[in-house]
Amino acid sequence: MGGGTSNALKALGAYLRYLEGTERDHYWWEIHEQMPCAESLDGASFTTLFGPAPFLGILSRRRVYFEALKYTKERDSGFLSPFRYSSATIAATVDSVCSMEWYLLVSLKSQLSDDRRFRIRIWRWKGYLIQYTVVGEEGPATLLVHGFGAFLEHYRDNIRAIAEGGNRVWAITRLGFGKSEKPNIEYTELMWAEMLRDFITEVVGEPAHLVGNSIGGYIIAIVARLWPALVKSVVLINSGGNVIPGYSSVLFAKERRTSGASWLGAKFLLFCLRLTLKDIVKNCYPSKTERVDSWLIDEMLRAVSSSM
Repeated sequence: MGGGTSNALKALGAYLRYLEGTERDHYWWEIHEQMPCAESLDGASFTTLFGPAPFLGILSRRRVYFEALKYTKERDSGFLSPFRYSSATIAATVDSVCSMEWYLLVSLKSQLSDDRRFRIRIWRWKGYLIQYTVVGEEGPATLLVHGFGAFLEHYRDNIRAIAEGGNRVWAITRLGFGKSEKPNIEYTELMWAEMLRDFITEVVGEPAHLVGNSIGGYIIAIVARLWPALVKSVVLINSGGNVIPGYSSVLFAKERRTSGASWLGAKFLLFCLRLTLKDIVKNCYPSKTERVDSWLIDEMLRAVSSSM
């Protein structure tokens, strides 16, 4: 949607009133045409349609929040329910801007890793806040990519040691994990691979040795397959995914919707993880079980639970 603040506000008004269909002006019809693709997940349409506006300064998060609450009061005769919003588009708007604000505050607070070993930096990718760190002044570039339910501190005992071996080391927390932003979008293998591609070109600035654990290994293998000029070597650690000899193409699901049963299943999985995660991690990494401490388990559970 083009235009400045005035047009963006009109489009936002049409979006908030979309389900009513009472004021079908030009903006409403434009929203109507884009909504089927934009609402790929429940509530994802606001981020798809308006996500760039706060990032570019066309609309402030505070103004979007104000407009959503103002419309809610108009719709409900001045009443603002403390339990839920009266429209799906209102809920999507409020949830999205609150999430943006939350991760901005997290990024401002998290200037050092939780164990104070290295500085946490922020990279914006497509408007989203991504956490990373870099250690080392010279030597080959090495990028460490974590696995499922983890974050850059997964490599907290490796980053400085690799750097002291004569390398420049980057570690990144992928979008949707840890304290990086978790927008309401569809997450795919290709999306994460494109994120790493852009990180290498924009932040690292040269081809790098890629190290990936679990699904992180799968993602870096995709990067190496699709953009080999960016990769010096690939190191797979307990890699997951379809990384097999002779694999000639990357298969990606076109559509991934979350059902109510899937949501309940995720909650049940989280409950089971709280009881068994420590033993699972120790079994996966038996050589140094003492490193599976309370801090690591708490951070893994926090990262997973905030995604559900």
